[in-house]
Amino acid sequence: MCAGLPPRVRADLIEPLCVAALNTPAADASAQVLLRVLRDALFSGPGAADLLLPRAPLDRLLPRPAVAWLQAQGAAVHFTHRVVAR
Repeated sequence: MCAGLPPRVRADLIEPLCVAALNTPAADASAQVLLRVLRDALFSGPGAADLLLPRAPLDRLLPRPAVAWLQAQGAAVHFTHRVVAR
């Protein structure tokens, strides 16, 4: 898809878009998937690409409730310990 583009366009536009949209470097990404994501985000109407910012810290939204649930189920949760065996 980018074969005919100048190197600066690839480096300054395509590469950041690809990493932001797919979390993948452009050289490893699918052009078809990138184009579909961009089409859906940019041309799918209102709300398709809304930026959502949480009002609470992310640890309060995700990990803390998960840890509380695991502990309520009887699981032992250890932080800052490396898993060396199962």
